[in-house]
Amino acid sequence: MRPIETRYALSGDVRIAYQVVGQGSFDLVFVPGFISNLDLHWEDEGYARLLKRLSAFSRLILFDKRGTGLSDRVDPRHLPSLETRMDDVRAVMDATGSGRAALLGASEGAPMAMLFAATYPERTRALALYGGYAHFHKWVMSPERLEAFIATAGTEWGTGATLPNFAPGRVDDAHFTQWWARFERLSASPTAAAALARMNAGIDVRGVLSAIGAPTLLIHRRNDARVDPGASRFLAKNISNARLVEVPGRDHPIWTGDVDRVADLIEEFLTGERAVAEAERVLAALLATRIYDTARVGDRMWSERSERFQESWQQLVGRHGGRVAGIHGELMISRFDGPARAIRCAAALRDAAQHVGIASAQGAHVGEVEMRGPPVGLMARVTMQIAAHAGRGDILASRLAADLAAGSGLHFIDAGRVTVDELDEPLALVQATSEQHLEPACRPKAKPAEPAQLTARESEVVILIADGKSNAAIAAELRLSEHTVKRHVANILLKLDLPSRAAAAAFSARQAGWPGRAIGTMALSGEAARWGRGVPILSMQARRMSPGKALRMEDAMLNSNRSIKSLVIAAGVGALFTIAPARAEDASAAAAYKDIEATLGSVPDMFKTLPDVAVAGAWAEIKGVQLNPKTALDGKTKELLGLAVASQIPCQYCIYFHTEAAKLNGATDEEIKEAIAMAAIVRHWSTMLNGSQVDFATFKQQTDGVFAAVKAKSQ
Repeated sequence: MRPIETRYALSGDVRIAYQVVGQGSFDLVFVPGFISNLDLHWEDEGYARLLKRLSAFSRLILFDKRGTGLSDRVDPRHLPSLETRMDDVRAVMDATGSGRAALLGASEGAPMAMLFAATYPERTRALALYGGYAHFHKWVMSPERLEAFIATAGTEWGTGATLPNFAPGRVDDAHFTQWWARFERLSASPTAAAALARMNAGIDVRGVLSAIGAPTLLIHRRNDARVDPGASRFLAKNISNARLVEVPGRDHPIWTGDVDRVADLIEEFLTGERAVAEAERVLAALLATRIYDTARVGDRMWSERSERFQESWQQLVGRHGGRVAGIHGELMISRFDGPARAIRCAAALRDAAQHVGIASAQGAHVGEVEMRGPPVGLMARVTMQIAAHAGRGDILASRLAADLAAGSGLHFIDAGRVTVDELDEPLALVQATSEQHLEPACRPKAKPAEPAQLTARESEVVILIADGKSNAAIAAELRLSEHTVKRHVANILLKLDLPSRAAAAAFSARQAGWPGRAIGTMALSGEAARWGRGVPILSMQARRMSPGKALRMEDAMLNSNRSIKSLVIAAGVGALFTIAPARAEDASAAAAYKDIEATLGSVPDMFKTLPDVAVAGAWAEIKGVQLNPKTALDGKTKELLGLAVASQIPCQYCIYFHTEAAKLNGATDEEIKEAIAMAAIVRHWSTMLNGSQVDFATFKQQTDGVFAAVKAKSQ
């Protein structure tokens, strides 16, 4: 990439540095946050990625605000007003020949962008505001915290000391920490940083929000470490034409976290079209290997052992068909075509580490990476975090990596879940165990496999597949990228051992015909995962597919113009519904509708969302379990259970239904509150136990002891 030319615009008597990148059909002015440096931005992989994405669909205009980066400094004794700094945007637009532009304001840049939109509505095409706010002291820092921040900047500026205030999730990333320290030094001096902080403290644009008429997109991270998410919620309520999207994560800078997710939202908002999937990205397995000195052998001996291990690392990665991808601090990253190769290499590396007298801990994950260059972005960061959770000698992998390694002969045990800031849900982990090379000549009858459960997000996706929606429509409804939806669909097919979207649609229709039934809670194990006990189905084994083949199959199904019902017929999965009870199997949809109306007084529209072949089976299930007064559980208990599950999904339809049904069955308000409270208690302790990776055998032993003691005491 050729060097970007930096030029200067004159705003009053102050020179403002700017750059122009891209040749899109409209102008996009990026108003940066607290500090910036036009030249240094391109050196960080996340920042460069963001700018490349934005300049791919626009003529991107970048600038350093006065007081920071390559622009002129300000007099700390005479700080300019926000109006004066806002006029720098106009000066840059004039210098670049931009008569009308969309504005992207990030963090402190958002109030400037809002003020510009209110002052120059004729020059504002649209507003995209990331991590923005209208009032500094209310949403960012109290006066006391501000003074503490300025004091820290006065003594430690340029060392990276402010990083925890902006991106706590990157504090352990040595490479990023070093870059951030340079970012501080080259963006502002300690005195200039204090002046910038005091200028920002005066921000209050609440009075101009009602004057903003441009279409506005608000993006905010749910656990933002610097700006309270309530700031964007306030903006959404007070800007007339605004839409808010909250994304996962706590790191504040716009170029950290899932940069592609943010860029996707901005591109769709400004162009009206979703980002085109990049052909330069492929599925791959990453392995992060961490080594450390447990014997405290001294610097010289440790250096020698570390060098010996790195030589072994390069050899073993190549021997297992992988490629050395680089070293990030204490982590060595390698890339493989599949997870089985990565995990077998990890086992060999563990032995090599033991041989040279050092300890290792490793993590493996599967996802999309660039075909060329080192793996970067979310995929790499998740892999590194998995390795960070691994103990001495452990090989941890994501559940997805283990699922894709099915049939390889590798063995895994559950290792709980960990919370990753940039993911919607906790990440399920497994631990690789030693392979069993010797087996008895006469094998005992195999035990059923552990249940494979869909996550809450995968459950939402499979329901939308059943509605006949494409990946693009699902992405729009769930506010995800199409890349993410495609991965969810592939995971669903692999977990449920299904050959196609059509089969997944039929599964959803069959298993989730009633709003109280949560697909995510349905465990499929062994042959039961093949849609019934001994019922013949399509023979394709999705779990034996490579990731690429699963996605190619997904693309082929997506490109078909046939409806979901036609796909079900064409795939021959109509026979799958033979697993319904005999009386439901023979009943037609018309007869089922008649029985529903006779029982309920009418036919709710939710039944009409099902394919005709699924109506009878779904109604038989509801009538036989949920509405049957002769089951082991009474009606009130069943509806309270349904309400508890619905509260945790959460599903507004199910919550309303089961609340009213529980009342109809005699539940009091207090009993309803207790059911919801029990759901919250279970969810809380599940998070604590899984997140802390409490040993299950120990937990089971202690629990059995407690119950035994309570039982003995009550006798």
